[in-house]
Amino acid sequence: MKYFIFDKLLPRDDICNLKKEKNLILDGIKKKRHLVVYGPRNYGKTSIIKNVIISDFKAGHKDAFVLFADFMDVKDIASISNRLQNAFENAFTSSFPVKNLLEQATKLLLNFRPKVEIDAATNLPNLSMSFEGGKKKFAIESIFEIISKKIATRHPALLVFDEFQDIAMVPEAVARFRACLQEFSDTPVILLGSKKHLLADLLVKANAPLAGFGYDIEFGPISYDEYHEYIMERFKQQDISISRQDSQYLQDVMKRVPEAVNIICASLMENFQSKIVDEATIRAELSRVIEQRRGRFEEYLSRFSAKEEQLLICIAKHQPVRNPTGRDFLRLVDISSRSVLVMIKKFRNQGAIDVDRNAGINIADPLLIHFLRLYR
Repeated sequence: MKYFIFDKLLPRDDICNLKKEKNLILDGIKKKRHLVVYGPRNYGKTSIIKNVIISDFKAGHKDAFVLFADFMDVKDIASISNRLQNAFENAFTSSFPVKNLLEQATKLLLNFRPKVEIDAATNLPNLSMSFEGGKKKFAIESIFEIISKKIATRHPALLVFDEFQDIAMVPEAVARFRACLQEFSDTPVILLGSKKHLLADLLVKANAPLAGFGYDIEFGPISYDEYHEYIMERFKQQDISISRQDSQYLQDVMKRVPEAVNIICASLMENFQSKIVDEATIRAELSRVIEQRRGRFEEYLSRFSAKEEQLLICIAKHQPVRNPTGRDFLRLVDISSRSVLVMIKKFRNQGAIDVDRNAGINIADPLLIHFLRLYR
């Protein structure tokens, strides 16, 4: 039985297509390149990296060392260092057999007071490190130095940094990462990102700290035909059918975001059997899903001020917004142009909206769009 999976990483067999992106990434790793992989959130980037790319890399290199660090919403150097250290400890633990983990830790990490303990809950070993005096905080440079000088010289290595653009909010970290990443000329490195404007600040502008870094690979929308086949493969298990035209309507209503499409399709599979899905059915099921998730959206909106929520509502109801400081739009939101620009910058950095020169300003989450239109 195949399902529509959401709210978690997709297993290899449940990833819809993305063959081109997968092959580009695998080829880049084979050539030991630095890669910048970007695309909107919920497009399957992390799923394909963790459940396909890393899995294949480990299968092809039995003694591989793979570091995966997630930098989403990091606030300062301390949080970045903590994420990096935890990722390193996890990577080291999973890279060596249990029987010689302590031996490898002692040999490679002698100056960092390695300690291996058995986790009572999982019965698996855990590695922890500390400086003299029991301090747990490591400089970013210390972690990278261990990898470049003691691990990558002995083992095939792969470094992956998810939501890398969020370190742009910590200027000090950017310069330090630049210096560290330059040391890995013979090790593949993957920077994953979903906020294109922050990635541009790091990688694209002439004076960007990582200008010229790596090769770009972009995740775009899945083709309508391929997603239709994916949907029908699952629907047929319960004798549900949908035309190619109505399948495209569903994908467009969900802004072609795979996670959102899967949420609606999963709800259809749960609530219908032996049914033809048409536009009316899709609209009714969307309303049902919005009602079920209403509490989530209310909680999400509670983090914004009244004025910020009003701006989000106006964007949802009038998107795409092409001139947010124009007279007509300002009349709708009843907020000064200066405040609108400040809020848009905040929303953009948080990933709440997408801003495109051609497509204008849009709410990023398609389900949130419909919630705001229904309940605000």
